Amino acid sequence: MRHSYSIILVPIDGSESSFASVNHAMNLARNFGSKLIALHIVPPNLSPAYFLGKSSSEYDDYPTVIRATLAEYRKEVQGWFDSISESCDNNGIALRIDVVSAHSLSTSIAGSIAEYAESEGVDLIVIGTRGRTNIKRMTLGSVALNVVTYTHCPVLVVK
Repeated sequence: MRHSYSIILVPIDGSESSFASVNHAMNLARNFGSKLIALHIVPPNLSPAYFLGKSSSEYDDYPTVIRATLAEYRKEVQGWFDSISESCDNNGIALRIDVVSAHSLSTSIAGSIAEYAESEGVDLIVIGTRGRTNIKRMTLGSVALNVVTYTHCPVLVVK
């Protein structure tokens, strides 16, 4: 039985594992002629409105160090997506980039990924084994494990 995946989702958190999953997702997208969605979930502890580009005047009262930290985070994430976008362009892969706040979906990163995948009609999620949390598990990272457990579609976990 051959599967066809028209929409492939690859969550990105900046870890080596997530970038390895991008390479696998790009190969699959090229082979199946799929649309690829690169998704970053803004962690609940960060200001989602600021990160998602709301008016900076709303954050004038934030201490300078917090504004600078958030600006650096935005710049870092944009760099990830610029690199992915360039690779997809060079390989003829249709790419959509999305940044979503965990606050706007569920309260967990894994729950947000699962909800997003279902709402977008994703056919396959390609996710890395461990993210940036530095918490080591014997098998999978907690986000990957929960995505595998709770999502509606197949999940490919990449080491």
